[in-house]
Amino acid sequence: MADRPDPLKVFLGNLAVDVNKPKIWDMLQHIDVHPYDIIVPQVQKSKLGIAFLIFNTVEEAQFALDACKGLVGPASPNGVQAGGTAWEPLDKGSLEIFRVFRN
Repeated sequence: MADRPDPLKVFLGNLAVDVNKPKIWDMLQHIDVHPYDIIVPQVQKSKLGIAFLIFNTVEEAQFALDACKGLVGPASPNGVQAGGTAWEPLDKGSLEIFRVFRN
């Protein structure tokens, strides 16, 4: 699949220090979230882990955002903090549909 010019990203924070891509994939398959890609930046050992989920549609990104908030498991024993990297409403009359843009 070609790289999207405007990836739809969902930020995951409060992850385990040793989190990696396979742990994130495992966590997500249990909640039926299927990102296009996962980015897991290296963090200092004293910091909590973070990850970015990349999606192909706004609906997939919004579903993941809702499904991941507070999720507890081996990848995040204290509960996932989820958010968009940058949000812009698609429809000015609706606050429920968002589009995520690259920082």
